[in-house]
This record gives sequence, C-alpha cells and structure tokens, in this order.
Amino acid sequence: AVNVNEWLKEGKVELTVKRVLMHGLPGSGKTCSQRLLLNKGPPEKPVTDSTGIACRAVKATRMSAHDDRMEEIDVKALLLRLAHDLKKAAAKQKKSPTEDHSTEPMEDSSETKTTEPAKLADESGEATKTGYPADDIEANKIISDIVKEIPNAKGKFDRHWVYFIDSGGQTAFQELLPLFIRASSFNIITLDLSKDIDIKLEQKYRINGESLSQIDKNSTGDSKPFSCTNIQFLKDTLSSGAILQPYQPSQPIGSKEKTSTGSSSTDPQCPEYFVLGTHEDQKKPGVIEKYNDELQKLKLGSEKKGYRIIPAVINSPKIIYPVNTMLESGPKREEEAEKLCKIIYNQVSGDEITIPVQWFAFELTLLEKAEREGRSFLPIEDVLHAGESLKMNKAQTEKALQHLHDVTIILYYPQVSDYVFVDPHPILDILSRLLVRATYEIPQEHLGHFVKKTSLSNELEEDLKFRGLFTKALLKKLKDDEDFSKPNFIKLLLHLHIIVEIDKKDESEEKKYFIPSALPPCPKTRSAPKSDIDPLQIVWCSRESDLEDSYEILPVPRGIFFLAIVNLMKHSKPLQFRFASKSPEYFRYRDAMSFRVRHQKDSIGIVHIIKKDRCIEIYFEA
Repeated sequence: AVNVNEWLKEGKVELTVKRVLMHGLPGSGKTCSQRLLLNKGPPEKPVTDSTGIACRAVKATRMSAHDDRMEEIDVKALLLRLAHDLKKAAAKQKKSPTEDHSTEPMEDSSETKTTEPAKLADESGEATKTGYPADDIEANKIISDIVKEIPNAKGKFDRHWVYFIDSGGQTAFQELLPLFIRASSFNIITLDLSKDIDIKLEQKYRINGESLSQIDKNSTGDSKPFSCTNIQFLKDTLSSGAILQPYQPSQPIGSKEKTSTGSSSTDPQCPEYFVLGTHEDQKKPGVIEKYNDELQKLKLGSEKKGYRIIPAVINSPKIIYPVNTMLESGPKREEEAEKLCKIIYNQVSGDEITIPVQWFAFELTLLEKAEREGRSFLPIEDVLHAGESLKMNKAQTEKALQHLHDVTIILYYPQVSDYVFVDPHPILDILSRLLVRATYEIPQEHLGHFVKKTSLSNELEEDLKFRGLFTKALLKKLKDDEDFSKPNFIKLLLHLHIIVEIDKKDESEEKKYFIPSALPPCPKTRSAPKSDIDPLQIVWCSRESDLEDSYEILPVPRGIFFLAIVNLMKHSKPLQFRFASKSPEYFRYRDAMSFRVRHQKDSIGIVHIIKKDRCIEIYFEA
C-alpha cells in the first residue's frame, strides 16, 4: 500500500516541455492544422464561431509527443497518467521493504485536515491508502478519481510535452495577444494557398455560423480598413516576433533549456518559424512558387533580423510546407499527421523541468471547482485552500500557479486581480464584444450576442466608436456569460496597458477609460501635419550587422503603437500628454494620435504620433 499524501508530497515527473505558437489570419486553417497534428478527423462542419477560437488564444492545448505522433492530454488522459504514476510508486515501495515507507496516513496538521484512509484496490489487488483531506470537496474528488483509475492506468507520463497555442486571427486580438502571452521559441504561420499572395483579405468576425463585416466605411470614408494580404501578415508576424518579444527561455524548477541541436543555453534565441500552406487542395496556380520566392528573400540573413525560418526541404527553394488539412480520416491523413509531427517536433527546443505531481492534481482540482461552480474564474482564497488540501503551502501554490500561467494553461495576475482564470474566456469575451461593437456591422438579429437587452445609448456608442472611450456603465451593458467583476476587468486592462484612465472634467462624472484599439484606422486621404521641422522617425532594425549602413528596417511590431500611446498618457511628471482639441487637423485614430503637451501648467505644443508601415513618425508644433 502507498500513502497518497506521501506520493503527492514526494512524487515528481521529469519532462521536456515545449511551446508552439500558431499565427494566421481568420480562416487560414489554424484550428484544422491543429486537428491534423493530433490525427483527429477534419471538422464535421466548418468551424465558424471565431469567439470560441479566440478564447483558446490564451489557453494552450497540451499534447504528448511520442512515436512520431502527438496526442492531446485532456483531463481523462492526465488522470490516467497520474494513476499510473501512483501505481508505480506503490510498486516501488513494495520492492523496497527495507526502506521505511509508512502506509499510514500523515498526521493531521494545523494546515490540512485528513480523514481516515479509504482503501481502494488496483488491478493487482494491492490496497492504496488515500488519506486525503476532507476539507476540500473537489480535491477529494480528484484524488479519489486518480485512485479509481488505477485499474485502467496503462499510459505513463511521456517525457516530451508540447503546449500548443492557437493565437486567434481576429482583428480584435492580433495586436493585443502579445500582452497576454509570452513569446514562444517555435512558431507556425498558416497561409491560405487558395488565396493569392497579394489579394487583400477582409478580416471578418465570425460567430454562430455567421460572418460579420467591418463597418463599411470609417468616419472619413475609407472602405474596409481592416484588410491584409497573406504576405503582409507574414512579414508583420516575423518582425513582431523578432523585436517585440525576443524569446527568453523560462527557468522553472530544476530546468535546463536545451536547444534542438542538443546544446544547453540560457542566452536569448531567435524565434523559429515554420510556414504551413493550408488548403493545398484548393491552391491557386503558381501560388506556392510565389510564396517560396518571397520566403527565400525573407530567409536570406534572417537570423540577423532576429528570426529563423525553417524550410520544408533543406538545401532547396521549397520553404513553405503545403498541406491539405481537410483530408478524410484514414491512412493518408495519418501519414500526413506523422510527417508534420516529426518535422515540427524535431525543430522545437524545450525546457527540461521536474514537476511535482501535486501541480497536476492541483490543476485538475481547479478545473473541477470551476465546473462545479459554473464559472471560469476562482477567488484566490478558494485556490489557496485547494493547494493546502493537496499538501502545498502558500508559496508552493503560488509557484504552481505561476507555472500554469507560464505554459498558458491559466491566467494569473496576482499584482492586480484576486481571481485565477482557469479559462480566459470571461476576459476575452468582454474585450471582444467591446472592440467588435465599435468596428463591425452587427445585424439586429445578432445584437443579443454582444449586448444585454438594454441597448446602448447614442452617447455611449459614439464615445466608443469615435473617441475610443468607455465607462463601467457601458461594460455592464455588454453581454457577460459569467457576470465577471467589471472593476477587476478594468484593473486587469490597466495593468496590461491596454487602456488608460482619463482625467475627469467634473468630479460628478463617471470615470472614463481610453482604449486606442477600438478606434478606426487613420484615413489614407489624410495628409501629414504641416511642420517646418522634419519628423522624428522611430524605426526597428535587424539585430546584428557588420556594417551600420547595412541594417534592414523592419515593419513596426504589432501592438507597440497602442503600448506607446497608453504609456504616454499615463505620464503625469514632468510632461503631461492630453488629447488635443477636436479640430479636424488633429488625429485620433488607432494608428495616429495628436496630444497637447504640458509641462506643469505651461502648454509646450502639439505632438502628432503617426504609425507607418516601417516607422513611427513624431511631428511637433510649438
């Protein structure tokens, strides 16, 4: 017999953990590619609810990699692996009779109460003493479930795990997701081969099988401002990954970062990119050759630019990997899944870490609690209590939470929130509805997906749509499936520098918050500000170069403009940046802003900040 409490405290699993981040425009085949990797059949019907896809954007799918295939580790699979580990621990104790391994339950402590141990038989008839505490219903259930699965426990903990993050393609998230998740050493970019390389693709928002179009024209007449070509998206992704978040290997407990070549390193590495051409069965004539030509140019000297492109074929111009993600289930699909798995897994560097089995039981307990309570977020008090019930003190529980946050299983922001987000969808749902409400056409029959029965007043709607302003009152009118605390939501967005609180003119007014990502793009017809002084240009260059004049100027990283604007507005000393007047020559767009700059009480002048493709220009008017 084995004491479950002892196993929880002493049990550890050695793993090589890898993270893969998938990028792609809406409808480019990210979700179908992930299903192919897992050798799951194609979707029975098209995946058309982008809200659901976007919600997975900051919650990883965990996979084990073995025998040239990947397998999702869901709740059932994790339970079976824990049961196998417990069974192995019992067998190990049985083989070591000379060692002192008490089978009696641990004595009650002031931190954790225990009940009399229950005896449950494994498939060999050996008794396993649980000795688990009675003060947490969900922890009891998870430990009981682990013990009950011992007769079925055939799968061990595979050493190689991959955390796979589908980054979501919606406009609402492309520039904001880097603020929620850390960079990954290996990235997959999906490009739709059924679309030509230079065709502008409108980025639609899809929900409940329906596609919502962008507002037909922005406030000054530009049509379909949110559109992007496949090649433009590819270049933006490469430069953003290289500059905004250069990959830094994390260092969990006992970890040792290992590269794909087998060497250990703690130095920053270039993020790697593998380009997947989806919808190969519908490819346009000559489109693969066009992509390979462009990718060959991007690949040339790419490591000096801060990224590395992994070709589909070594020593060949074939860089993009074409694939039909909609292959019917059968030998061909299985063969394609194995090939893709082998290519991707062999390239991904990983962290060798030792994880306490407590952490897995803890994760399952949080999922059980969230399901039982019918919500996706839990108060930190309940979370700490669950940790205590699994023999973890507060520091150990916080370390487990940080690990789960780092591998993108939960969201955990102890600096600003008293909640742990077991699933991020309460945050992303509200944020998505806020941004879509400002930038997309919403037919009346779909309005119920975004707002409650009470419609928005014209004032609230215009504030959001034309000025990027919202209040707590507006948030309360947005549909919220779980009634997530609006003050907590606001605190989190402030912490992530997605919004900024603006000064009130009158103390009786409700607080207003500015979210630049809700604004329309600057019209292409707008001319640059008039100034006798040439603008200051901020550019992003390739990381390394032998000659200073050979630096390549890269596209402006995604999300950097919003971060700059919000952080400038948070400044109060020595300079203050405040909205310029509503004069038509001033800018207030998602990619162009005008500020009146003050030093103490003195007005210095007007600053115009404009985002271009490869620079941010700053104009000054005294």
